[in-house]
Amino acid sequence: MKSFKPITNKDAIHVKGKHLYKSDGTPFTVKGIAFPTPPETAKSKYDAKSWLDVLHQLRDLDLEFNTIRLYRLESSVDYSEFFKGAAELGVYVIVPLTSAEGQGVLDRKLPAPKCFKSKLFVYGARSVREYLQHPNILAGTVGNEVMNDEKAWMAAPCIRSYSLDLKKLMNNMVGEGVTNRTLPLLYAAQDSATIGGATVDKDEVMKLTVDYLTCVEGSAAEEEKPIDIYGVNIESWCSSTQDYYHNPDGTVGTYYSLWQALRQSSIPIIFSEMGCPHSQFDKDDLERKTKEGTR
Repeated sequence: MKSFKPITNKDAIHVKGKHLYKSDGTPFTVKGIAFPTPPETAKSKYDAKSWLDVLHQLRDLDLEFNTIRLYRLESSVDYSEFFKGAAELGVYVIVPLTSAEGQGVLDRKLPAPKCFKSKLFVYGARSVREYLQHPNILAGTVGNEVMNDEKAWMAAPCIRSYSLDLKKLMNNMVGEGVTNRTLPLLYAAQDSATIGGATVDKDEVMKLTVDYLTCVEGSAAEEEKPIDIYGVNIESWCSSTQDYYHNPDGTVGTYYSLWQALRQSSIPIIFSEMGCPHSQFDKDDLERKTKEGTR
């Protein structure tokens, strides 16, 4: 079996300007996988052994990845065994800091400030205290595709407030010697042009989103930016004839135009999801060997 370098405290990830670095100053590039939903036991949705079995299987495929993204965790559950096992395999983890139900909900259907309830901060505070114990926790996701339409944008201030409150908590923890680092905060945006039913330039939407979530007043310090990493959930690579610079029809490539729009960002940008919808993949395959294509 192939061996991997375990992740230790000196390998914890920090944000500096537009880049990610390990604690020892080594530059870091995210090569990630959206972690598949692991098997559930009769008693619990979480079973460390089953989760680690899936991770070992991914490693055995010799895929070149160093990070996984988890979508559903509960702050009341101790995931230490899985996190430590992932660290032994040299795998970083992006964790959620919200949930679909219960205390961790940031309700995109409610305008600010109603979308940020006090119990959400309690949930997030409990989560970061747990996750900061593990050097391979790369970042915490404070929101995933929250501002997806005109109405949902009314909840955008809640993302900023939640993030800034978590940063104040973590900075206090550092000051009190509870931890020696803060957890980078990530927002994952959908690469979509639909806002309120009107189609607009999607690259402009992505730029407006990152600008809003990194905006600071006056000469505010770097740590006061609400988010540290901007994630792009992009599902546009749908043809074997497409490349970085050009779409199959000869127009400017989706990824190149996105880079042009976001290249002036003041924080790191990663693909937090990447691929193509099943119904759109292999559009240039005239034989349509599968009904829905592949992914």
